[in-house]
Amino acid sequence: MERGWLTRAGQAAMERLDLPGDIPAGVPHMELIGEREFFMCRHRGVLSYSTETVEIGGGSLTVRVIGTELQLVAMTEEELRLRGRIAAVELRPGGGHV
Repeated sequence: MERGWLTRAGQAAMERLDLPGDIPAGVPHMELIGEREFFMCRHRGVLSYSTETVEIGGGSLTVRVIGTELQLVAMTEEELRLRGRIAAVELRPGGGHV
């Protein structure tokens, strides 16, 4: 099977399903659930960690989660989940691990 055909077929399927175009490009997917939980898929590692600030590599950006009582409750090679009282999520250029 030709790789270009698969790419075009995947793009056409995403358009029909109305999915964001940045998902297959390896761009991190983030969800903030209320002020108590943060989820990130396709991260590039935790760069720094404390109960007040967690910095996460996200390819071309660094994600900083700021709050109190922050805990890393789950982490795999691709996904992570934080809980605590989340006050802010900042996106900054530069993502640490690539």
